[in-house]
Amino acid sequence: MLKKLIKYDLKWIYKALIPFYILSLIFAILGRTISLINNSLLITVTTKICYAITISMIVSIIINNIMRFWARIIRNVYKDEAYLTHTLPVTKKEIMTAKILSLLITILTSTLVIAVSLFICYFSKENLDILKSLLNIATQTYDTTTIKLILSLLTIFTIETIFLSLVGLTAITYGYSKYDGKILKVTLLGAIIYIVLSIINLGLIYIFSLITPDVIDIFAKEIVNITIIKKVLYYIMIIYIIESILLYEASKRKLNQGVDIK
Repeated sequence: MLKKLIKYDLKWIYKALIPFYILSLIFAILGRTISLINNSLLITVTTKICYAITISMIVSIIINNIMRFWARIIRNVYKDEAYLTHTLPVTKKEIMTAKILSLLITILTSTLVIAVSLFICYFSKENLDILKSLLNIATQTYDTTTIKLILSLLTIFTIETIFLSLVGLTAITYGYSKYDGKILKVTLLGAIIYIVLSIINLGLIYIFSLITPDVIDIFAKEIVNITIIKKVLYYIMIIYIIESILLYEASKRKLNQGVDIK
């Protein structure tokens, strides 16, 4: 049954995402194809327009991926499809697990489409050389390898996206715990949760700086030891992962307490 839940969640989310996937790839291919015709002003402008549309589609993919995830939870668990969902032979844990797995799968798919679109738009020997130079500077500055750097950036993007999605999930489960749940209330609750966690994170970083005094150099000095920057970034990633787990557990516990549907 868990597989079926994931299947229907993915179908519902992808229904909104796939048009953006297609448009992103179409305008990326169109812009790249037009750019190969000649070097006239009209061609250059048209190419730039196509690439700008591609970037706007990429932004839409990221926003809609998160928004569609939230909308699915509201509709499937608390509104239109709630009666059907809660009469299925599944546990609340399975419902929540299906939602989280559908989020992870769609985020990975969106990341892949974004990467392919950008590759189509901007891949060339000149851009590749520039990218290599920038990566070489970054890898030397941060004392790492290119693969580790790229994986780190992708990991940070994924963790941030999941964290933001789970903030919304928590706001929804608590905001809709009663039948009078309203979008405005959920939005305010989500903003409050995010702000409170951000303040807590700053407090934790301050405590960390007291335990490790050289961390304060990030704020006090223009040139900071790379080891310190890495240490702080790893620490922040760990905080976000822990908070994401806590948000998931809080949402699951609230859902287990029951849903007020009328």
